[in-house]
Formats: sequence, structure tokens, C-alpha cells
Amino acid sequence: MNIVWKIEKLNRRESDGYVTAANVKVYADDGIGNNFIELACSWPNGEMLTPYEQLTENQVLSWVFASCDKEAIELSLNFQLTKAPKLNVGLPWTTLQ
Repeated sequence: MNIVWKIEKLNRRESDGYVTAANVKVYADDGIGNNFIELACSWPNGEMLTPYEQLTENQVLSWVFASCDKEAIELSLNFQLTKAPKLNVGLPWTTLQ
């Protein structure tokens, strides 16, 4: 199973530029099906004191992982994919010769 964590958006205070929240999308693909979970992590006091211009996605992901249960989220996606009915996609007339 391939799981990718992606930062979609950051909120930051105008006064000092410190990040107060991150919107995250976690994608999972098992080669047959795919799914995703969206979540938001917040640090309302701007505890994560790295200036906005110096942030990397890996830095923000480390904050996200410290704020949520990464393993539980990935297990949930895995469970959803293994329990979901497998669907085939296509059009019957495109395979006719």
C-alpha cells in the first residue's frame, strides 16, 4: 500500500507569520483502489515557532505527525481499502472489436 501525506494549506498569523494550522490530505493506493482522508491540525498559539519563509513540507509534516495519531490514520485508510468492494471501471463498447 502506498500512502502519501500532503500539506494542502497553511494558516498563519498576519502579525508575526507563525503557522497556526495545517490542512492535510492523506492519500492511499493499493494498486486496485484508492482513498483519502482530510484532516486539520491546529496550533492556535503559534507554538511552532519557525518563520513561514523557512518552512519545508517535511517540517510541517513533523508537526502534524506529533499532533495526530499517524498510525491510526494509515490503518483506517488500509482498512477502508481492504473492506471496500472492488470495482471495475470501463465501458463495455470500448473493448468490442
